[in-house]
Amino acid sequence: MPRDKSPTRASASGSGSGSSKTATKRLLKEMDSWRKEQQLERGIERLGPVGEGDLLRWEAVVNGGG
Repeated sequence: MPRDKSPTRASASGSGSGSSKTATKRLLKEMDSWRKEQQLERGIERLGPVGEGDLLRWEAVVNGGG
């Protein structure tokens, strides 16, 4: 009988702190990259986390001029 290969909730989410740490690292890298290119970027006026306590929730203001 074939085994069900669909991931379970636990295995799909991975280790909570490990994936969160990876996401945080990636987001900080993206934010740093955007800030360096901000003077050249005309389509995005503001980009970043909603608050300092939650780096996984972001907001952006797009002006359509890009």
